[in-house]
Amino acid sequence: MVTSWLTNFPGLGTGTTRLAELITTTSGGRFSVRVFGTGELVSDFDVFDAVSRGTAEMGHLASYYWKGKDAAAPFFYAVPFGLNA
Repeated sequence: MVTSWLTNFPGLGTGTTRLAELITTTSGGRFSVRVFGTGELVSDFDVFDAVSRGTAEMGHLASYYWKGKDAAAPFFYAVPFGLNA
């Protein structure tokens, strides 16, 4: 999994590491996810392209990095916080 965050970045970075551990544990070791933080395999703005090209099998990034790559991406910029009342 390539991410747009440093692997030790609180919340987003450590969350991806924890997800990778959970996938490995719950699959009984059949799946093993290695996390690459930003700059380790690709830059933070290249995560979407890396997954699209097959360079990486998984990606974790903010959807606002997709601007210009997918016309529908702006609709998901604020998820899960979205609009307020």
